[in-house]
Amino acid sequence: LLAGGKDKNLDYKNWAKILPKNKVRFVILYGENKYKISRAIAGKVKVKLASDFKTAVLLAKKLAEPNNVILLSPGAASFDIFKDYVERGEKFKEIIKRLSS
Repeated sequence: LLAGGKDKNLDYKNWAKILPKNKVRFVILYGENKYKISRAIAGKVKVKLASDFKTAVLLAKKLAEPNNVILLSPGAASFDIFKDYVERGEKFKEIIKRLSS
């Protein structure tokens, strides 16, 4: 799971309760709120921190095993890095396409 972005004063403690441990191998965090989310889910699931979005995607690819899914579900606004959520999604697709070729 790739998550993170602009901090909008949200409480991420419920994430620890709803992240399915048997389905989420890693949460890879990036962006302004990565430390806040990390503290909220610490000990519930494996967490990796990335310095930026591209590094997060590359790390996800590196950690993925065959038949794993890399899910971009940020849970936060994109404005700390991108113009909007559309640009974030396009950048994600661009990185994945480059890795696939």
